[in-house]
Amino acid sequence: VQRPVTELTLDSNTLVNELEQDSENRGTIYLSGVSETFKEHLLQQSNLFLGLEAVILPKDLKSGKQKRYCFLKFKTFGSAQRALDILKGKDWKLKGRHALTPRHLHAWLRGLPPESRRPPGVRVIPPPSEQQALQALKMDHPKIAAWRWGRKIGKLYHSLGPGTLCLILLPGTKSTHGSFS
Repeated sequence: VQRPVTELTLDSNTLVNELEQDSENRGTIYLSGVSETFKEHLLQQSNLFLGLEAVILPKDLKSGKQKRYCFLKFKTFGSAQRALDILKGKDWKLKGRHALTPRHLHAWLRGLPPESRRPPGVRVIPPPSEQQALQALKMDHPKIAAWRWGRKIGKLYHSLGPGTLCLILLPGTKSTHGSFS
């Protein structure tokens, strides 16, 4: 099946390329399908992964078990590309790509309480430090907008089904599928 190439398709490809080249994502790769022994295996063959700076292995908050994905941070984009080619190859058989979102985003989203799971009429009172942050947000309007969008993104993240590989958020408020605002 060949998808038709439209102007919108080209715009999204350009945006994905820009996200891959973003200073916070540059040199970072996302991998899925990693096992619990992935880090040890990676370190045993560290000579294949020159320029590796960090291995980020998120854990499930409830069970404490390692999740089946990770982020690898490299010194250069070229090192990341070489590692990605190796890790997606026949010996490792992982799925992956250059990261499109900062590697700390999953932790930030995980910390937001999903409103949909809260019993009706129950309010969550944030701790004092969070209350102070909310008071500061009320004084600075752009931060209020960012905070509200952060909560919306958090709700979206928590509504995703298990096994979702990647979620790409594109800027804008209107779509051919309706308005997001």
